[in-house]
Amino acid sequence: IRNCDWSSDVCSSDLPFGVGCVGTFGVPLLAATAPPSIGSNFALELGSSVPAALDLLAIGFVRAEQPVGNGCTIYLAGSFATLAGLADSRGVASFAISVPPQPALIGVRFFTQGAGLDSGGAYLGQLSLSRALDLLIGQ
Repeated sequence: IRNCDWSSDVCSSDLPFGVGCVGTFGVPLLAATAPPSIGSNFALELGSSVPAALDLLAIGFVRAEQPVGNGCTIYLAGSFATLAGLADSRGVASFAISVPPQPALIGVRFFTQGAGLDSGGAYLGQLSLSRALDLLIGQ
């Protein structure tokens, strides 16, 4: 999704890429509640996880494609943060993100990918992985 301020031609976006890695409830879905912009709060939600299971969200500045076996791929290199949360009874974990109101952040691109502990997960029989998101901070 792109959100553009046409007067300044500064866009924010959250674009999915890659292929997820199946788990008990299918491939986890990672989505942003809104594109990131300076001074905003939004959430990254990981769905189709095992209810009440531990979910992880990796955030990094380098997009990569690292196959790790069994049809699973990690799309980040050198993550700078990993967040942990529990999926709710619907199998959705929500990770709140705040973008400071600093104009220097406009145009900063970062990448995220989610993982859930899942005994039916394709990765080592322990994890399912989402597609990744390419996020661009806008005005």
